[in-house]
Amino acid sequence: MRALGCMVVRDECDIIELTVRHNLALLDGIAIIDHGSTDGTSEILAALAAEGLPVFVTPDRNPKFRQKAMINPLVRHAAMTADIDWIFVIDADEFIAAPSRADLEATLHGLPADRHSTLAWPTRIPSSFDPNVRLPERLARTRRVVNPGQRHAKMALPRQVLLRPGVEIGAGQHELEAMRPDVVLAPGHPVPEAEISIVHVPIRSADQYVRKCAAGWLSIVAQERRRVYHSVQWRDAFDAYVAGEPVDDATLTTAAINYGIPRESWGNHVGRLEDAPPFLLAQEERYGRLARTSGLPALLKLAERLLTAPR
Repeated sequence: MRALGCMVVRDECDIIELTVRHNLALLDGIAIIDHGSTDGTSEILAALAAEGLPVFVTPDRNPKFRQKAMINPLVRHAAMTADIDWIFVIDADEFIAAPSRADLEATLHGLPADRHSTLAWPTRIPSSFDPNVRLPERLARTRRVVNPGQRHAKMALPRQVLLRPGVEIGAGQHELEAMRPDVVLAPGHPVPEAEISIVHVPIRSADQYVRKCAAGWLSIVAQERRRVYHSVQWRDAFDAYVAGEPVDDATLTTAAINYGIPRESWGNHVGRLEDAPPFLLAQEERYGRLARTSGLPALLKLAERLLTAPR
């Protein structure tokens, strides 16, 4: 059995090496679209590929937020041309969680091949938001939310489903969508979290969180103005930051607890934290020297690219 990861990434220099190494402990390869990264992510991916790891990178220089338009051709191409049985569509801050490759294969062997399977998507909060502490150390001990307010899931996708005409991966990569009225999708097959899940680490430091939300929201505004179809958490974080809200540990923890929940609903969601079991399968980092985090200058450059990009 062969399993492939597919990713669209941009400016994830603090986590991309760790994500790739961890997920390759479970997968046979990862196909990546590098969406115009300028922070060293591209150089880190090139170094990982030069090391001989099965990382296959395609650049895309369009600065606008086009995740759905990029991920579907990538996944379809992989399903049609690669010798694979399963595809996991993951982001740069997501880690497939399974006890081992053998355990992953055993679970996949028992899943239906004619429909997708749904996987839990738990958020993990690092033990520290201090960027001066190596990320593997901060993720060695994490916290998780008890009774999270959002119930989004991720997917394990059998090749047979991806080859079906009229089926696409939806916005946010949480579900499949029928693109024709004659296509009927079966509900996803639920997988117990203890067997496979997709651990999500969306917030690692104050600088990373501000850059992530500001860049994401500016990209959406450039093509949709302020109409919100997805990524409401980016809009809320952007508005809070420009309004002068401090970005301290308490703010980052609260945002992580409520990740994916509209800010107006935070008061109705009582989330608490508990220590979480370890999930990292690989902790090596060789290429941190290639990372470049330039904060406001990088965001201003992105804004210029968005304003001058073809419509």
